[in-house]
Amino acid sequence: MTSSAITIEQKPWLASYPSFADWNMDIRPEPAHAAFERSVAAYPDRICMEFMGRTWTYRETGTMVRAAAKGLQDSGIQRGDRIALMLPNTPYYIVLFHAVLLIGGVVVNINPLYAQRELDGLAKDSRPRMLVTMDLEATYPKARETVDRNNIEQLLLCSMTEILPWRKAVLFNIFKRKTLARVEDDDRQIWFEDLIENNEDYRPAAIDPENDLAVLQYTGGTTGIPKAAMLTHANISANAIQVAAWYDPSDVDEEKFLAALPFFHVFAMTVTMMTALRYGAQIIMLPRFDLKTCLRAIANKKPTFFPAVPTIFNAINTFPDISKYDLSSLKLCISGGAPLPVEVKKEFERISGCVVVEGYGLSETSPVGNDKPHCWNQ
Repeated sequence: MTSSAITIEQKPWLASYPSFADWNMDIRPEPAHAAFERSVAAYPDRICMEFMGRTWTYRETGTMVRAAAKGLQDSGIQRGDRIALMLPNTPYYIVLFHAVLLIGGVVVNINPLYAQRELDGLAKDSRPRMLVTMDLEATYPKARETVDRNNIEQLLLCSMTEILPWRKAVLFNIFKRKTLARVEDDDRQIWFEDLIENNEDYRPAAIDPENDLAVLQYTGGTTGIPKAAMLTHANISANAIQVAAWYDPSDVDEEKFLAALPFFHVFAMTVTMMTALRYGAQIIMLPRFDLKTCLRAIANKKPTFFPAVPTIFNAINTFPDISKYDLSSLKLCISGGAPLPVEVKKEFERISGCVVVEGYGLSETSPVGNDKPHCWNQ
């Protein structure tokens, strides 16, 4: 199997890294949010985020990021402070992740499905000044309890209905009202909409990419006791460049990444979110994985890039009505999180017509350590 040399013309989004050829790139340390800022400047009118039918351009997303950065600083958040994101895949995650980094803060990724004792353990270990969550019954009560039990100073609440198209928001309030939490008034609580009501005039932090922390990523390893992998800005930005080298789209303007895996997991954080934003691509977000919802998203929204785990690929392969869904928009899938059986890879490639590249990594490598190049041309 062979791969041709990469040129700047083929990969314009890497134009700021001028010295590379034949897969050998000059990867310069930079802040993890720098690629997103370049995309905002270069592609302001492209769609950045899509969530349940509503879209935001890179210009609109950049505006929210700057406003959120200013709001965080006005709330007392300073350089080096830790902000825990206890969020499903929503626009709030992308916006707040980058807002925290802009002001020199540290993101603490937290799984919203964790039990209370697990949340308490992570809060005691990471000591965040603020915890961010949704106003959902599945997340708010646990977040409120975590704030109270661990003396966290502030709870930032994000409204589900505020990010839905207006018709869906109305229907949500009528038919899914029970999924919304009853939020208690508290001086320590801030609503996201109030946080971003400002002039966006945040004070940017001077980042030392090789030494400043960007993310605390908890991982159980072999012991089952979560420990925080300490990921610097350079760790994350370099890994996103390395992942991008495997994906060589012919029409960069049309790339769409399907975010079916949760951003709070390091695989999706880098391979889906950070890589897509480096391209100036669109991110299609699923708040949680559901097989039929995922298949409908592929068929109707036409993503081109689909990072997933082997169990998802196998579930698609064995879905009884798979012939009813058009998967032909997919160009490349990256599989990670567990070994990918050869028969699963080959069957998915047969069904979809796209290439599946198997990756290996761990939280400490931000997370991709290796992609198997033999999967590229088959």
